[in-house]
Amino acid sequence: MAKKKTYEQYLREELASLVEQLNLPNLYKQSLKQRWIDQVVWADKKADQCRRMHYRLRLTTIISGVVLPALVGINMQLSKDNEYFRDWFPYVPFFVSQVIAVSAALDEFHRYGDRWRDYRKMAEDLKAEGWQYVQLSGSYDNLVDHIDGYATFASRVESIIKNDVQNYIATLQQQQAKENEQIKQILKTANTVATDKTLFDRPEPVRPPQQQQQQQQLWGNPAPAFPAPGAAGILQVRQNTEFKLSPQHSSLLPDNYKIFVGGGNSFGLMSYAQAENNHLQVAIDRGLGPENRNVWFVSAPDVAIVGNTGSSAANLMGTPAAPAPMMAATAAAPSQMMATSAAPAPMMGATAPAPSPMMSAPPPAPTAPLAPPAPAASNGASNGAIQLPVPFFSQRDNLQEADRTCNTSSCAMVAKFLGANISGDDDYFQYVIKYGDTTDHTAQTQALAELKIQSTWNTALDFDDLDKSLASGLPAVIGILHRGPQSGPTGGGHMIVAIGRNADGDYIINDPYGNLLDQYTTKEGGGLIYSRQELSRRWTVEGPKTGWGRLFYGNNPPGTSAQNAPAQTANAQTAPAQTAQTLFASGTATAASPTASAQYMTGEQLIQIAGSNAPSDRLRQLASSVNDVLNHYQINTPLRICHFIAQVAHESDCFNAMEEYASGEDYEGRDDLGNTQPGDGVRFKGRGLMQLTGRANYADFSKAMNQDFIAQPQLVGQIPFAIWVAGWYWDTRHLNEYADRDDLEGVTLRVNGGYNGLEDRRDYLQKAKSVLRA
Repeated sequence: MAKKKTYEQYLREELASLVEQLNLPNLYKQSLKQRWIDQVVWADKKADQCRRMHYRLRLTTIISGVVLPALVGINMQLSKDNEYFRDWFPYVPFFVSQVIAVSAALDEFHRYGDRWRDYRKMAEDLKAEGWQYVQLSGSYDNLVDHIDGYATFASRVESIIKNDVQNYIATLQQQQAKENEQIKQILKTANTVATDKTLFDRPEPVRPPQQQQQQQQLWGNPAPAFPAPGAAGILQVRQNTEFKLSPQHSSLLPDNYKIFVGGGNSFGLMSYAQAENNHLQVAIDRGLGPENRNVWFVSAPDVAIVGNTGSSAANLMGTPAAPAPMMAATAAAPSQMMATSAAPAPMMGATAPAPSPMMSAPPPAPTAPLAPPAPAASNGASNGAIQLPVPFFSQRDNLQEADRTCNTSSCAMVAKFLGANISGDDDYFQYVIKYGDTTDHTAQTQALAELKIQSTWNTALDFDDLDKSLASGLPAVIGILHRGPQSGPTGGGHMIVAIGRNADGDYIINDPYGNLLDQYTTKEGGGLIYSRQELSRRWTVEGPKTGWGRLFYGNNPPGTSAQNAPAQTANAQTAPAQTAQTLFASGTATAASPTASAQYMTGEQLIQIAGSNAPSDRLRQLASSVNDVLNHYQINTPLRICHFIAQVAHESDCFNAMEEYASGEDYEGRDDLGNTQPGDGVRFKGRGLMQLTGRANYADFSKAMNQDFIAQPQLVGQIPFAIWVAGWYWDTRHLNEYADRDDLEGVTLRVNGGYNGLEDRRDYLQKAKSVLRA
């Protein structure tokens, strides 16, 4: 009996049959089979393998997560009723919990879900390109035969493969830092286990001496064993209750916002604080729920706190200054290691019908916003136009909790603008979850503080506060009602970033979920115009001074010196110098250069590095903008500066060319550069000190700078944008880390795509090190 063909064999034969029918030389056909068909089949096979592994591990995690609470309940009952089961049955839920942890960790470590989608996309892209080529349709519809289109087809196949490889490498780099931290934690835990000689002893249950009799009354005899106290003692659950993500009554919360905890359970308490509605916010020593969370809200009457000495600490509940800061370091498994099995919360905000438009755990007591300085004279009147170059991050592509991370993505945009050392909102998310839920405003404040970004959460703002913040060069994060029409906006809160305003008094917004005005059909939310009327209905819902939002006074906006930063005290009078972002306001580049936030280099030093062939007047003119860029993108160590200047000097022909010498006609029709319209090749030729090329790259730079370079591409070849595009390119390729290792080859490869001019770059690097004494 003949063996049934596999799908892989079937696909390979079918595609080979199509190739054989094409009017091509045998060499071309052989190349198509060896490259195109092989890659299609390989990507298709890998996608199927990753899909199966992802589903298996996810199903294991979900089923085990459902079974585990039942096993814990059974264990508690059997431990009371049957001495035989008491000895061995506790190992069953322990084993199931390890299965959950291991399956979730394997899925995250191998990234089966992400890799499945990547491989599937690659396979389908290759199939689609092949189908168009075979049918002479799409990009090939103007060709007479397949021979004419062979070179284009081969080039596009290689581009698809190259892009997949580049995306894979970029993802690996993003995961490396997180995995290193996880490995450190695993090694620390393993070392603790290896050195704990009492781990497998079976001592009698330990109970705080002064509480023993009381616990027998609460739980019956015998009382459950207590865990080791945490930094703040032990949390005892007096009666059946629910741990929640918001201090609301359980009936008001969806199922994925709460978890049942039986009376009699105890946890090591790392820290706690008072919350609204007679709740406590607690950080416990082990994770609960499908996301393995350590921070919860719990009704205060349902729990008791026992101090480290064994005495009752209930009196501490009335003194919020006593507990350790929320989310002190815990020994529990990190939450990112656990895959969530619960359905995601609805779009962009909390699901609880809270009385306010915002969607998270309660904010701290409203803090009066710090008084801003008087706006710089160059900003004009309070109704003048301004647009700050705040980067845009979409929450929709977030690796975790994409439908709930509007607050995180919004704060990440401002943090990146203010110079935080983060790659994007996924990177910033890892800071937030150390302090609490992504919708918790307190957690956002603490995460920003760790990144040295000052901010205050406020619940009594209006448009005057917003205008003053923008005029001082600082964006603001505000919360709006994002559902329903303007005439009657409805529940659900959503965080957005106000990055400027136009001359008509309407506001320029970075909306992480897309475009509110078309009910979020459009996913691109950078640089949108939301009218003052729209925001007044959705932000200041109950009238003046009712808007919720986060202000960032006390930080140094890009392009201002520290002494001219917006004041941190209410009586500060110092006005900031003109900020870098005014260069990008109203589509003009005529504003004077901003004062640099630090003097990293002088024009004379640039001239010394560049040599006698460099245009000295241009370098002196560039110096101020160079310092702004070095500060903004944290190219702020001697090695980073030397490598950056060396690459810029080579790429710009010793600063002589801020625009490509060639006409750009060779780029015409290059889909890989986004040149889809007639004339795009010349229009979007290489410009800037690291030459930006192609419509797609100009569009990306436009989003990053909130400046329309599609309409005015020539601006990229002018000061200050010529140096800003070099800094932006450097930052998006994460080149600081290669410069930190003094890795010239690594930097060159990512700037050039190869090693062209390596010796020239090396010469500039040595000159820079000599001049800057690096």
